Amino acid sequence: MKELRKFKTYEGFCHILEEKIIFTSDGNLENYTAKDTSENKVIYTISIIFTVLCFLYLTYNYFKNSDWFRLLFLFGIVVFTIYNSFRKRKYSNTSVIEREKIIRVTFHQAKKCFSRAYFRVDFIDDKNKSRSKKIILPGSLCRGLSDSNKAFDIMLEQGIINRV
Repeated sequence: MKELRKFKTYEGFCHILEEKIIFTSDGNLENYTAKDTSENKVIYTISIIFTVLCFLYLTYNYFKNSDWFRLLFLFGIVVFTIYNSFRKRKYSNTSVIEREKIIRVTFHQAKKCFSRAYFRVDFIDDKNKSRSKKIILPGSLCRGLSDSNKAFDIMLEQGIINRV
């Protein structure tokens, strides 16, 4: 029965337990160890700051040389990078989600040749902040439709997602 509560995702496996949802890379709960992703966030933030500073330096040089096309192009990249980094701050990369802290789960169908099917799980994290996690399902080249249907059925059976 425990095997029925596991489905394949794009990056590994999702295990639906009575009190929590656990994400593993190899599908074995015995090998699972809780990962702290705060170090990844620090590295991500530092890399975004470094990238923005490099682009701003290049933008300044282009401004000094009156190269307006490159200036606007790089400035657009800087604005786009800053916008996306702020937009994606609410997404979480946690490997465990407590079921009682889940606010809502929505299922998004795949658009053929454009996107994959995924679940969006809105939950409250340990710091009482509202976060989201995308559970991306396998694509159409890797039995995507059957895996998506299986995952949807498991989520319905466990009462995590309501029938739309």
